[in-house]
Amino acid sequence: MKEFFEFLIDNDITPNGHYILYCMVNGIPLKGISFTHEQYKLSLSGFLEEKIEKKIVSYTLTPKGYLIVHEADVYICNLKTTKRVSKVDYDDWANNITIYNNLFPKGKKKGCTVSFRTNPKELYDKFKWFFTEYPEYSWEDVLDATEKYLAEFNESCDYTYAQTSKYFIKKDDKNRVTTSTLATMIYNIKEGNDEEVGGGTYYFGP
Repeated sequence: MKEFFEFLIDNDITPNGHYILYCMVNGIPLKGISFTHEQYKLSLSGFLEEKIEKKIVSYTLTPKGYLIVHEADVYICNLKTTKRVSKVDYDDWANNITIYNNLFPKGKKKGCTVSFRTNPKELYDKFKWFFTEYPEYSWEDVLDATEKYLAEFNESCDYTYAQTSKYFIKKDDKNRVTTSTLATMIYNIKEGNDEEVGGGTYYFGP
């Protein structure tokens, strides 16, 4: 909560001001506070536009007002997601991590010492990152996408170009650019493009 109040302060808006804007954006009746003076202050900051007709004062939302409500929603969502993921213990995810890891073949990639399966504790850290970055995805999405990704490799019994279980979740290149084949797979499945994704001729690194 402290972080959110700091967000409001940085954007020159009071908690009551945010409440008023939120209600106006979402069509919720204003209740519980004296809002006339607060609306006037919001108009001075550019979040509302004041109109006076026949001595009657009214206020309408400005683009700036809509934007701050949207940014506040995103900020709150990110705060909740980070806290939720950070509190998840390994034991809570252990079964899903084991199922995920075991979808990958046993043994090492041909011609090198890299194994397809990864120490489960290391995968836990990878999944903490994944679910923080993609809170809209679930374990069901993860396992479904992984099965579809590996299906063609399993059919041909050729894993030359298959990623390992840890790099499938998250991979940083030499320029520190982070990619997630898993996230891309889930996205394409949800968009209906999964038939074109995950073929055995694609190579995403070790």
